[in-house]
Amino acid sequence: RALLTEPPAVLPNQVGDPLLPLQIGIRDALLALLRPGAESEALARALRAYTRSTGYFMACARKDAMRHDLQGRAVEPVSEEHRTGALKAVQGRRRRFAAQGLAPQAAS
Repeated sequence: RALLTEPPAVLPNQVGDPLLPLQIGIRDALLALLRPGAESEALARALRAYTRSTGYFMACARKDAMRHDLQGRAVEPVSEEHRTGALKAVQGRRRRFAAQGLAPQAAS
Protein backbone atom coordinates (compact mmCIF):
# COMPACT_ATOMS: atom_id res chain seq x y z
CA ARG A 1 0.00 0.00 0.00
CA ALA A 2 2.81 2.44 0.84
CA LEU A 3 4.21 2.10 -2.68
CA LEU A 4 0.94 3.04 -4.39
CA THR A 5 -0.76 6.36 -5.10
CA GLU A 6 -4.13 4.97 -4.04
CA PRO A 7 -4.92 1.82 -2.08
CA PRO A 8 -6.66 -0.84 -4.17
CA ALA A 9 -9.78 -2.28 -2.55
CA VAL A 10 -8.51 -5.81 -3.20
CA LEU A 11 -5.72 -5.46 -0.60
CA PRO A 12 -6.42 -5.78 3.13
CA ASN A 13 -6.64 -2.51 5.11
CA GLN A 14 -5.74 -3.92 8.49
CA VAL A 15 -4.66 -7.08 10.26
CA GLY A 16 -7.48 -9.58 10.19
CA ASP A 17 -8.96 -8.44 6.86
CA PRO A 18 -9.39 -11.36 4.46
CA LEU A 19 -6.74 -12.02 1.84
CA LEU A 20 -8.25 -12.33 -1.63
CA PRO A 21 -6.78 -14.25 -4.57
CA LEU A 22 -5.58 -11.71 -7.12
CA GLN A 23 -6.52 -11.59 -10.78
CA ILE A 24 -3.85 -13.07 -13.05
CA GLY A 25 -1.80 -10.19 -14.48
CA ILE A 26 -2.76 -7.69 -11.75
CA ARG A 27 0.89 -6.60 -11.47
CA ASP A 28 0.51 -4.35 -14.53
CA ALA A 29 -2.51 -2.62 -12.99
CA LEU A 30 -0.58 -2.16 -9.74
CA LEU A 31 2.40 -0.72 -11.63
CA ALA A 32 0.10 1.98 -13.00
CA LEU A 33 -0.58 3.01 -9.37
CA LEU A 34 3.09 3.11 -8.35
CA ARG A 35 4.07 6.31 -6.51
CA PRO A 36 6.53 8.58 -8.35
CA GLY A 37 10.03 7.60 -7.28
CA ALA A 38 9.00 4.16 -6.05
CA GLU A 39 10.82 1.31 -7.70
CA SER A 40 8.96 -1.36 -9.60
CA GLU A 41 11.24 -3.98 -8.03
CA ALA A 42 9.97 -2.96 -4.58
CA LEU A 43 6.42 -3.58 -5.81
CA ALA A 44 7.48 -6.93 -7.27
CA ARG A 45 9.00 -7.96 -3.90
CA ALA A 46 5.86 -6.88 -2.01
CA LEU A 47 3.63 -8.74 -4.46
CA ARG A 48 5.77 -11.89 -4.15
CA ALA A 49 5.61 -11.72 -0.35
CA TYR A 50 1.83 -11.31 -0.46
CA THR A 51 1.17 -14.08 -2.97
CA ARG A 52 3.52 -16.52 -1.23
CA SER A 53 2.06 -16.03 2.24
CA THR A 54 0.29 -18.89 3.96
CA GLY A 55 -2.89 -16.80 4.22
CA TYR A 56 -2.88 -16.14 0.48
CA PHE A 57 -2.33 -19.82 -0.28
CA MET A 58 -5.20 -20.68 2.06
CA ALA A 59 -7.47 -18.21 0.25
CA CYS A 60 -6.54 -19.75 -3.12
CA ALA A 61 -6.99 -23.29 -1.82
CA ARG A 62 -10.63 -22.78 -0.79
CA LYS A 63 -13.21 -24.65 -2.82
CA ASP A 64 -14.89 -22.22 -5.24
CA ALA A 65 -12.20 -19.55 -4.61
CA MET A 66 -12.43 -16.55 -6.95
CA ARG A 67 -9.73 -14.17 -8.19
CA HIS A 68 -10.33 -10.42 -7.69
CA ASP A 69 -9.51 -7.25 -9.60
CA LEU A 70 -8.15 -4.02 -8.07
CA GLN A 71 -11.64 -2.94 -6.99
CA GLY A 72 -12.08 -6.21 -5.08
CA ARG A 73 -14.64 -7.61 -7.53
CA ALA A 74 -14.59 -11.36 -8.16
CA VAL A 75 -13.63 -11.80 -11.83
CA GLU A 76 -12.70 -15.44 -12.39
CA PRO A 77 -12.39 -18.71 -10.48
CA VAL A 78 -9.01 -19.87 -9.21
CA SER A 79 -8.02 -22.66 -11.59
CA GLU A 80 -8.02 -26.20 -10.26
CA GLU A 81 -4.27 -26.33 -10.96
CA HIS A 82 -3.60 -23.21 -8.85
CA ARG A 83 -6.03 -24.34 -6.13
CA THR A 84 -4.29 -27.72 -5.88
CA GLY A 85 -0.85 -26.08 -5.84
CA ALA A 86 -1.94 -23.72 -3.06
CA LEU A 87 -3.35 -26.62 -1.05
CA LYS A 88 -0.08 -28.54 -1.39
CA ALA A 89 1.88 -25.45 -0.30
CA VAL A 90 -0.28 -25.06 2.83
CA GLN A 91 0.01 -28.77 3.66
CA GLY A 92 3.78 -28.66 3.16
CA ARG A 93 4.12 -25.66 5.46
CA ARG A 94 1.97 -27.37 8.10
CA ARG A 95 4.17 -30.48 7.94
CA ARG A 96 7.34 -28.40 8.27
CA PHE A 97 5.91 -26.43 11.20
CA ALA A 98 4.72 -29.62 12.89
CA ALA A 99 8.17 -31.17 12.46
CA GLN A 100 9.66 -28.10 14.14
CA GLY A 101 7.04 -28.08 16.88
CA LEU A 102 5.61 -24.75 15.72
CA ALA A 103 2.12 -23.63 14.68
CA PRO A 104 1.80 -21.99 11.22
CA GLN A 105 0.68 -18.38 11.01
CA ALA A 106 -2.27 -17.75 8.65
CA ALA A 107 -0.85 -14.50 7.30
CA SER A 108 2.85 -15.47 7.18
